Amino acid sequence: MRHNFSRLSVPAPRTAMHLLVLLSPLASALGCMSSQSAPAAAPVPRPSYDFTPTTCQQPGSTKITLAIVAPRWQSPIQPAWTRGYSAASAPQLFADLSNAMQGDFMELATCLGYLARGPFDSFEAMVFPDREASQLLLEPELQMDVEVTALSVVEQSGLGGIIKKTGTYNRLNGTASLGGRVTLSLKEPVTNTRMWTRSIDIPSEAFSFTSDNKYATAAMTPEQARIALLDDPALLRPLYPKLQALYGSVFTTAQSYMNAREVATVASQGLAVRKRGAVAIPPL
Repeated sequence: MRHNFSRLSVPAPRTAMHLLVLLSPLASALGCMSSQSAPAAAPVPRPSYDFTPTTCQQPGSTKITLAIVAPRWQSPIQPAWTRGYSAASAPQLFADLSNAMQGDFMELATCLGYLARGPFDSFEAMVFPDREASQLLLEPELQMDVEVTALSVVEQSGLGGIIKKTGTYNRLNGTASLGGRVTLSLKEPVTNTRMWTRSIDIPSEAFSFTSDNKYATAAMTPEQARIALLDDPALLRPLYPKLQALYGSVFTTAQSYMNAREVATVASQGLAVRKRGAVAIPPL
C-alpha cells in the first residue's frame, strides 16, 4: 500500500549542506522514528576527493604570497541538523569535502606560481606576522544544499527497530537534488577587506531513491527525517559520485579564475588598502 506526500511550499532556514525534507500534514501522524537496515544493502564507497592542476608554474614565480583560509560554510553549522548523527556518518560527509579542499587549494595556489601560506582555520586564527607577510588572503565559501521532495512511503508490517516493537515500517521513496555555489574571495589580509569575489555555480541535479532503511510509522518529525535520510545508504550511493564530480568542476573553474595577471592587479589594490588602514590607526 502506497501513500503519497504532497510537497509543501513552506520556507525553511538555509544551513550549510542541510537536507530539506518537505512533508505534508500526513507526516505529523507518524510516531517515534526507528529504523532497521534492509538485509542485502550494497556498501557505500567513500568518494575520493583529489584535484591535479593541468599545468604548474615555478612556485613563487608571481612574487605574490597567498594566505589560504580553510573553506567555510556560508551559514554556521547549526545543532539542529547535526543532532543525532553518528560520528562515522553524516558529519563526515561534510568534513571530508572541506578537509580535502584545504590541501588542494594550497596545491592549486603553488602550481599557479604563488607562494602559499596556511591553510589557516580562519582569518582570526592567523597571527599578525602571517597577515603582514601575505599580499592576499584566499577564502573559499561553501553554500550547497541537498534537497529532498516528493516523498512517499511503502508500508511493510513486521518486527524491527532498536526498541523491537511490532508495528509497521516504511521504506521511503523520494527525489533528491544537489545544488548551490562555491564563492572564492580574495581579501587584503591585514584589514580583512574583501577585494575580489568569483562564484562557481553548481547546477541542481536530481536523482530518485528508495531508502534501504525502514522507519517506524508513529511520529517521524521533519528533523528526524533529515537525520535519517542523510544517513541512508540509498541516498548516499548516488550522492557521493555527484559530490566527487562537483569537486573536480569547482577546482577546474577556480584554476581559470586565479590567473596571475588578475591576481597581481588585486594585490596592488590591496596594498593601497593596507596603507590607508595603517594611516587610519593613530600611533600609541
